[in-house]
Amino acid sequence: MVGKDISGKSKMAEVQSKLTRAERRIEGLVCSLEAAFILAVQCKSDPAANMESFLAPGTPVARSRLDNFVHCLLQALDECCVPLVLTHYQQISNNQVYMYTSLFTSLVSVGQLCPQELVLRFYNKLTSTGVIRIALHIKAKTESTSVKQVIDKFLLELCQFGSSDQDEDFKRELQLGLTFLQGSLVHVLSVLDQHADGTSVEADQVHAAQQHVLLYLLYLSYEHGDRCVSPSVLFDTLCAYLCLHPDVHLLPNTALKSLVFLMAACTGSTQTHAKKEQQQGLRLLSVGLSKCSSTSSWLLRHPKVFQWCFLNPKISNMQGKHVLKQWLSIIPAQMFLSPLDMSQEPGWAELFTLVKENTKCLQAALDIVTDGDEESVSKVTLLLGRVFEKDGKQSPNPKTVSTLKQMLSDVVHRIFLAKSVKKAEHNLTAMLEILLIMQDQFVTGINATDLKLVNQVCSLLGNDNEKIPKQLVFMFEEFLSNLLLQAGKSQDNRVATIILTDKSFLCILQHLILSNEDIVSTKALQLLALLVLQQADFSIPHLVKNQVQLQLAWLLERTKSKVYLQQISVLQFWAVYFSTQLTASCAIVEMLDDTDHTDLVGQDNTQLNIKTQYLRKLLIYIQQAVFKENRHLQCVAVICLHNLLTRYLKPHVLKTGHSLVEQPWNRFMLTTLLETFEARKTPTCVLAIVNLTK
Repeated sequence: MVGKDISGKSKMAEVQSKLTRAERRIEGLVCSLEAAFILAVQCKSDPAANMESFLAPGTPVARSRLDNFVHCLLQALDECCVPLVLTHYQQISNNQVYMYTSLFTSLVSVGQLCPQELVLRFYNKLTSTGVIRIALHIKAKTESTSVKQVIDKFLLELCQFGSSDQDEDFKRELQLGLTFLQGSLVHVLSVLDQHADGTSVEADQVHAAQQHVLLYLLYLSYEHGDRCVSPSVLFDTLCAYLCLHPDVHLLPNTALKSLVFLMAACTGSTQTHAKKEQQQGLRLLSVGLSKCSSTSSWLLRHPKVFQWCFLNPKISNMQGKHVLKQWLSIIPAQMFLSPLDMSQEPGWAELFTLVKENTKCLQAALDIVTDGDEESVSKVTLLLGRVFEKDGKQSPNPKTVSTLKQMLSDVVHRIFLAKSVKKAEHNLTAMLEILLIMQDQFVTGINATDLKLVNQVCSLLGNDNEKIPKQLVFMFEEFLSNLLLQAGKSQDNRVATIILTDKSFLCILQHLILSNEDIVSTKALQLLALLVLQQADFSIPHLVKNQVQLQLAWLLERTKSKVYLQQISVLQFWAVYFSTQLTASCAIVEMLDDTDHTDLVGQDNTQLNIKTQYLRKLLIYIQQAVFKENRHLQCVAVICLHNLLTRYLKPHVLKTGHSLVEQPWNRFMLTTLLETFEARKTPTCVLAIVNLTK
């Protein structure tokens, strides 16, 4: 037994010896670092005077050496000193508190070093390890005035590094409030839900300073990942604080921003709160965003604040719109971001995700498109375009499409009332751009809103065409064309009927076809082709007296002044014909002299929707167009050929399709196509034709 006791005592003595040696190493390291930092600060202020004793006579001081020295000191603090002292601070005895003095003196000295980027990264990492929580605890544990003072200096330095936009009043509050804050955070949190005792003005000021400083310390901890208190406890404390301070607009900006961030950080998407708490949060957010707009860059670092707004079920559409405008105002314009890039770009990434997943945010975006300023509208257009385009992997909800169409109708109506397109030009352009992307992704049947829009667009173009920018005219034409195609697929003749009975619009359409703007005239031709085909296919009666006759003869007559336009007219018509499922009669599409009755594909011509002599002449017509020097004409010809081959290489006419492709002159034309574009970038439609013929 005695032997065992002796053995046990020796082990205890050995452990005690190791602890003593460890304490001495820590003590030595801390003291060395303190001296080193003091030296580094002195050297930074006057290198030549303070480093003379370490250098050979006449040797210049290299700034890089000092920077390396600073980097070495920070690394030593980060990897050795701080973890050792702060991790085991509860085991350090009271008679060794001088180690705290040395450590926090060193940490204060860090703030005076350069480069500042290194110091900021060090302080941020230090905050994430819980240094604020530990420092407040050490203050309560020790009775040493010197330790308390140096910890206050360190926390002051840390807070001033944490934000560059603090006002002078808050800096004074920092010095006052830090003096009285100490203890465990659970204990310190009680400061937030206590009334000032009202004994004196000075006492009330101290109490308010403690609360404001504590909010900021909690903000720094949460921002850098130190969940010093649980979100649920923090949320309850903040709600109690808001009950005591209903006039949040009177808070200093720094305290207000801290409060906004903390409420957002501890309100998760799965949490549900009482109606009173939701209203408190909403009021706080509204005040916070309006007061903090001058320091909006702060918000960009904290997208959780914006996300919190849209997760609140009590937020109104007007409030959501205001918040989104604030968000957009601080996001840098990036007009060339792909969906993948946008999902990774700071500021854009969180908004990109939120618009896809949150209906309130989507509604706010649509509201901004309707009547927002030009900068906000351009950003929302980019955002929604990336969300709904093909590689954005997000199909628009039918309700979203319907909502946007109704909004477009309201904007057009507003234009009629104002008798001016100019004020709403960017809104119209944005809405049409988004709708065209949606139409490409999502097709529904024609509804009452669509028909109302057709009426409005025809009236707008027919009555005010001279004042509408060409790009907007083109987009309106494309919108109408898409609706016609959409209606044709469901055998719905209402859209075509509305357009064909609007004589003013049809007259404007003639002028658009002859426009000097190729983009406008081409789209007008496509629209005309669809009208011609649907007029024949649905047997739409002439409901207007002296209506413009939409026959090909009229088209060719009106385009004689421009040969290339006449050729484009014909090819554009056929390109549309082959891209639809319509079965228009040959009577209205007869465009060339019917003299050659040679069958193109032998006995298989019964499977074609048009007579083979027309088809043969069309192919020759396409071949001739390919050899022209007009780039626009070449492209339309290639598109027409692609649509033709696509239609006749379907399974039910596969034999006919192969017969078309295998004609010697047709193969020669395909070879010519490739040679024509060999010296330039080969268009996608040419490659598609080649793929069809393999």
